[in-house]
Amino acid sequence: MKEFQFVLKNDYDEKLNIDSKTFFSYSTKKFNKLYRSANEYELLGAAKADGNNEIGILVMSAGCSLKVFKPDDVNKLLFRKVGYAAVGENQYILIFKSRIPFLIIFLLLIAAVIPVWLGIRSLINNSSEPVGQTVTSETEIISVAPDFPLPEKDENLEEVASNVDSKSSKSNNDTDVVGSASMSYTLAADVSLSSGSITMMFENPSESNQAVTLELLIQSDGNVFSIAKSGLLPSGTRLQKMNLKLDNIVISEGIYTGLYRVSYYNPSTGEKAIVESELTNVKITVTN
Repeated sequence: MKEFQFVLKNDYDEKLNIDSKTFFSYSTKKFNKLYRSANEYELLGAAKADGNNEIGILVMSAGCSLKVFKPDDVNKLLFRKVGYAAVGENQYILIFKSRIPFLIIFLLLIAAVIPVWLGIRSLINNSSEPVGQTVTSETEIISVAPDFPLPEKDENLEEVASNVDSKSSKSNNDTDVVGSASMSYTLAADVSLSSGSITMMFENPSESNQAVTLELLIQSDGNVFSIAKSGLLPSGTRLQKMNLKLDNIVISEGIYTGLYRVSYYNPSTGEKAIVESELTNVKITVTN
């Protein structure tokens, strides 16, 4: 049985969810723009989540794969074409998704709505109350305070000395809602695929009165994909290493544009702030 390795491309434009797994491919529209003639590419098979008589598997990432069949063996009435995944230079696997779940959900909705509609109609026809009569009831409303336990501290954090020259970060409307938060950082990150580590620098100085978490995301053709997320960084700590975490994507060597997403926490109450900061134009260099 042949194994096909999914290749992530920077200009994929179609986000797909199959069996609770997310990956990306070319949409049919974009694929037809890239290849005007069938002689310009090679279609090696058709992939879907299940079935028999497969000729191979399409490996999306660790623990995530689809079965590959001959294109003519896929029933077009039960499956619909949703995208093209690259597996080599001008070589592709056509992705199919089952139509059956949508049909089942649609039929279940109809089956649920009809009895409700019949019941409402029966109540209206049999009601002896005058038209316009209003029935009221008093219900006690209980307000429950939210509970935001602080995340675990990041295993790679370092203690730092006081730094009064750190850059200040506020919400987009310059309203300091959650308190003062200052930070220092570099807009560069080096990713090592072999070691699974990311070298970068982000500091939450001791002058800050907010704890933060940091998420690093790669941008590609209008989409953003998370590749790492830190633990808690209290004030007076620095992070120079993050652990690479690729859940449902595969990235290749090269240079990407990305961003940091910063979330804020009250260190006393553990409450997470509604506002977040995004530090854009991060140069992400991926090597093996």
